Amino acid sequence: LAMEQLDKSGVAAIAIEVERAARDGDAVAQAIYDRAGTQLAEQVNTVIRRTGLTGTFPLGLVGSSWKAGELLLAPFERAVRTVAPDAILAVPDMPPAGGSLIVSAMAAGVRDKLDAERLPTLFAQAMA
Repeated sequence: LAMEQLDKSGVAAIAIEVERAARDGDAVAQAIYDRAGTQLAEQVNTVIRRTGLTGTFPLGLVGSSWKAGELLLAPFERAVRTVAPDAILAVPDMPPAGGSLIVSAMAAGVRDKLDAERLPTLFAQAMA
């Protein structure tokens, strides 16, 4: 079966096995995560350079790929730190829809009516 024949669930199933192998110490699987983290960081570093970001700024780790934890995060962070040593890497408290909701409230002139502090809890409840 060629990779081109796999649907999203097939790719996800392979990713789960690669993660399991990497956690069990398989060098090839670990190299896959190292390369993925480094390549992802190269893309982020390009954005950082082109936008002129410097100093301390937040860098959100969004998406299910970060569930792999240190397997992906370690090589990613190592590479990002070469360009942005003071970036604050963190998983956001709420999904991207939360930011969209805040921006929409601002655009509608009702930002003061939105309890942004409560949004992470509301999103967590909705996803449960």
